[in-house]
Amino acid sequence: ISDDEGLLPPFIISNFTEGLDTDNSTNLILASPNLYNTVLDETSALTMRTGTELAYTLPVSSTVPLLNSFIAVYDDGSSEFIVHAGSGIYVTGGNDVWTCIKNGVSSKYMMQFVMVNGEVWITNGVDSLGIWNKQTFTQYSFIPKGRFITTDKEQVLIAGMFADPSVVRVSSLFTTQGLYSSGKNIYDWYDYNQLPCGLGDGQIITGLFTQDNKVYVTKNKSIYGLLTTANYADPNTTQVYLYTTQYGSVSQRSIAN
Repeated sequence: ISDDEGLLPPFIISNFTEGLDTDNSTNLILASPNLYNTVLDETSALTMRTGTELAYTLPVSSTVPLLNSFIAVYDDGSSEFIVHAGSGIYVTGGNDVWTCIKNGVSSKYMMQFVMVNGEVWITNGVDSLGIWNKQTFTQYSFIPKGRFITTDKEQVLIAGMFADPSVVRVSSLFTTQGLYSSGKNIYDWYDYNQLPCGLGDGQIITGLFTQDNKVYVTKNKSIYGLLTTANYADPNTTQVYLYTTQYGSVSQRSIAN
């Protein structure tokens, strides 16, 4: 922010290791006394949010933390709103009618979501990965437990495993019969289908995302790109490219497409 518009003097925020304080008002982000947020859009216009409107009320106590949410859009055009709140995963198709599709999950590690072949894959690195198909929630113990998940070229990529903090695991592209893999078979997840990103550099993977048809991996102080012409599980067609060792990401939630 510059002083060209008579605002605050120029300043630099250089350390987000503890995250942003959203509980207390601060003039650094031009917050109103009511803590309404501001948005800097593509045209560099600074817009103040005027308020919020209640959309849904979850069937949980007001003290239960809302950890993450996802809008699932299915092949038939229908959609659902999925929320990880406390130790439960809840879903609604509208009209504020909620169903708990899974209880007893970690309330510390938030779920991440991705659409794969018309189904919602849900993972947090602690609980077994689960798949929701609008009717049933099924967990798969043989799929890697990762905190981050994305898809590209008909393959599922998972990272943030506590046992392998610098590795991206990749599902097989094809089955042994030559058909596209669903990712839900034990043979879709061979141990050797993995992409190391800076092994031994003292950092852990902090984010995994797809943007402009490219897959990026962030660590504390580095950013990698996963490049392939055909199959991420084929070392002859895949490259792990180090973009920078000067910048990184502290959290998946600090990344926005």
